[in-house]
Amino acid sequence: MIYHVLFSGGIKITYRFSIIIPAYNVEKYISKSLDSLVNQTFQNFEVILVNDGSTDSTQDIIDKYCEKYPNFKVIVQENQGVANARNSALEVVSGDYIGFLDPDGDYFVPDAFYNFNEIISFHENRNVSPDLVIGSQITIDTWSKINHDPSNRNFKNILRSIVNFRNKLFKIKYFKQLSNNRFFKYNFHYYKSAKFLPFENEIVPHDKRIIWTMLILNKMFKREKLLEIGLKMPLLTHSSDAVFLFSFLYKCDKIVGCPYDFLIYKKRIFSDKSSLSQESNLDSVNAYYESYNIILKSFKRYSNNYRQFLENKGKNNDLKNFEIDYLEYIDLLRFKELQTLFIDMTYRLFWKTDVKTLIKVKEIILEFKKKIIPETWENIVNSNRDIDIDDLVVDPIKMAENPLITIVLDNIYFDNYSKNENYSNKDSNLNTKFTNLNYIRNKIDFKLLKRIISNIYNSHFPAFELIVSNDLFEELDESIQNKKNIHPMEYKSNFDFKNKAINRSKGEYLFFIDQDILFSPNLFKEMFDKINGIDYSINLFKEKINEVKSIGFNTKLIKKFPNIFMDCIKLFKGVFNKKSKTRYDFIISPMKSVLGDIIANKDEYVINKFSKRYILDSNIIEDSLISDKLIRKEFLKRINFKFSHDIKNDIKNLYSLGEFQKINKNYILSTDKYLKNPSISIIIDDMKITEKEINNLLESIYNQEFNSFEVLLNENLKFKNDINYLNMSNIKILSNNDFKNVSINKANAQYVLYINIPINYKSNDFKKLFFKFRINKNKKKNIINNKIIINNK
Repeated sequence: MIYHVLFSGGIKITYRFSIIIPAYNVEKYISKSLDSLVNQTFQNFEVILVNDGSTDSTQDIIDKYCEKYPNFKVIVQENQGVANARNSALEVVSGDYIGFLDPDGDYFVPDAFYNFNEIISFHENRNVSPDLVIGSQITIDTWSKINHDPSNRNFKNILRSIVNFRNKLFKIKYFKQLSNNRFFKYNFHYYKSAKFLPFENEIVPHDKRIIWTMLILNKMFKREKLLEIGLKMPLLTHSSDAVFLFSFLYKCDKIVGCPYDFLIYKKRIFSDKSSLSQESNLDSVNAYYESYNIILKSFKRYSNNYRQFLENKGKNNDLKNFEIDYLEYIDLLRFKELQTLFIDMTYRLFWKTDVKTLIKVKEIILEFKKKIIPETWENIVNSNRDIDIDDLVVDPIKMAENPLITIVLDNIYFDNYSKNENYSNKDSNLNTKFTNLNYIRNKIDFKLLKRIISNIYNSHFPAFELIVSNDLFEELDESIQNKKNIHPMEYKSNFDFKNKAINRSKGEYLFFIDQDILFSPNLFKEMFDKINGIDYSINLFKEKINEVKSIGFNTKLIKKFPNIFMDCIKLFKGVFNKKSKTRYDFIISPMKSVLGDIIANKDEYVINKFSKRYILDSNIIEDSLISDKLIRKEFLKRINFKFSHDIKNDIKNLYSLGEFQKINKNYILSTDKYLKNPSISIIIDDMKITEKEINNLLESIYNQEFNSFEVLLNENLKFKNDINYLNMSNIKILSNNDFKNVSINKANAQYVLYINIPINYKSNDFKKLFFKFRINKNKKKNIINNKIIINNK
C-alpha cells in the first residue's frame, strides 16, 4: 500500500518519456543511475522513483534529486517487491513512452533519449508510431573485455563502428541504404543474436532473436498501447519483467530498433542478489517455470491471431512459412529457458542449492526433454558434457564421490611472510619452526582464502571436490565444513601439500590455487571443454570471406573496416565445430594482472596492460604460475611428476613433457607481484628536449610490441608531455632531486633503461633488447642496487 506520494507542484507537463525506477536499499549505486538521467541531452522526460521500503539512506538521496529537479518524483511505500513498485509507478506516469531502469549501477548513455526520440519521430512523421522500441545495451561485468581494455576491438566496438557508418546514411533516408545492402540484410536476418535487433527497421513480434533479450531496461513501451491492453507487471517473485515484455510484445503492431548505445547494464559478482538462500531457490525455480508457461500460452494466442490474419489476407505462402517459424520459435524458447534458467542459473549452482530444488529442476528438465526436438536436445547434451543431463545427480554425496575436477587450495600468507620462504625444503628447521599451530594461524590470510572458497562455490561447474589444509578447514563456517565435497588435509609445505593432494584426489583433472586470484564462474566449464577438445572457434575464415563477398558486400567497405569485417564474420558465422581428437595434458587460462594490491569486493577491475603477461605469453620458460592451469591427472602420473621447492622448474617440466592449449579470455584476475611487476623500467631524466621530441619519444615507447614496462619520468619534463601519456597507469612522476638514484631504487623491474638524450625507438627495439640481455646472462652488465642498467644507446 502506498502511504506517501511526493510530486512537485505546478502546471501539468506532457512528457515524451517516463522512466520508472524501483529502489530498495541502493544507497551505494543509485546516484550514478540518477546522474545518467540528469545528464541526458534530451530533457523532455519525467522520472518516477519508487522507494520500496528502503532501510538505508536511499530516500535521502532521492529527496535531494527531487528537490533539485522538478521532473523527478517519488512514491514511498512499504516493501512489496519490484513488480509491485513498478505497478505503483505505472499508475501515475504521463509520458508518451515508458522506460525502466534499475538503480543498482545501471545507467543510460547521455544521448539515449535523444536518439530514441529521433527514431520515434522518424516513424511518427510517416504516420506510424512504434509500440515498442528496442535499444542497444552494453553489458559489463568483471569478465567483460570492454571493462578491462578500452583499446580492445571487442564486439561493442565493432557495433559502434557500424553505427558510425550507419549514421551517415541516417542523415539521408534513415535505414533505407543500410537495409538494401545485401551484406547487412543477409547477415542480420540469419544471425540469431539479439545484439542486432537495434539495427532493424521492422521487427515482427515472433522474431526469434527477442527470446534472447528478455530485459526490459533497453526498451521503451508506448503508454497508449499499455493502457489499451490494460497490462501490469505480473506479481511473480522472478521473471515478472520477461512476462510483462512478451505479454506486451505479442500485442504490438509496430516494433523498431534504435542502433545507438542506450543502456549500460552491470552484472554484479559480489552482489547479495547473486547468493540466493536455499529457501528462495525453490521459489525462483517455480517462478521461472510459471513465467515460461505464461509466455508460451501468450505466444500460442498470438499465433492463432496471426494465422487468422494471414488467412484473411490470402497470404498462403507466408502462412506456410509461419508454421515452420512457429515450431522453431517454441523449440528455441524451450531451449533458452532450459539452458539459461534451469541449468545455468540453478543446477550449475549445485552446492548452493538444496536437494528439494534440485529434484524439482530434474523433473522440469525431463519434462522439457519430452517436448524439445531431438536435435536440440542433442545440442544441450553436447554443450553440457560435464553433467549427465539425461540423469541429473541430485544427491550431494553422489556428486562428491564422482568429481571431475579436484581443486587444491594451498595456504596463502600475508605479503610479509612468503610461503616460499617459510616452507622450503632448504629450511633445516622445517620440522621445528612451525610446530606451533597458533604461529601458523597468525600468518595465514584466512580472509583471503575464505573469499577464494566463496568464488569456488559460485562456480558453474558442480562436479568438483576441494582439498584444503586442516588449518584453513578449522577456520571455515560450519555451512562450508558440512559440504560433502570439501576435504581437509595435513599441511607441512606447499609442495608437499600439492603432491599429497595429487595422490588423494578423485578428480580426473587438478587445479591448484596458491595465490590471490579471482576467476569467472565459467572458468572450470571452459577449461573442461577445452582440455577435452570441445572448441567453438572458426576454422574456415577465408572461405567465410569469400562467402560474404559472394552475397554482395562492398569490397571498399572491407578495406575501410577490416577489423569490423573480420570480427563480424566470426560472430555471424560462428558454428559449433565437431569435437577435436586432441586430448590436451593441460589447459592454460592466462591470468591477467589487475591494478591494485588486493582482490576486494569490487565489481570492476582494470587490467594492467604493462605487466609480465606479454613475457609469459611469448616465452613459456618465464612462467612460474600454477594457478591458471587445469592439469590432467593421468598426465602427472604418466610422467611421475612431483612438485618441488622450485615451482618455476616444475612448470618448465610440464611445458616440456605435455601437450597444452590456451584459453584467450579474461577468466582469471590476479594481484600477484611477480606478474604485476614490469620487465623493464624506463627512466627518463631531465634533458634538453622540445615538447614535440618528448612526446615523440613517449609515442615510440607506447607503440612497442613489447609492453611489459613502466616509465619513471623526471618532474621537469611533466609539463612538456601530452596529458594522455601522463594518465597512463604505468607512468610515475618523480622529483628532480637526486632523480637517477631515487628512480633506480623505485624501479620495479630487474632491467632499467636509462634515457637522458632525445631518442626514438622502433616498435620491436624493447623486445630485442630484453631478450638479448636474458640470453646473454654472462655478458658484463652495469649493476646498481641489484638493477641491470641498460644504456639508452
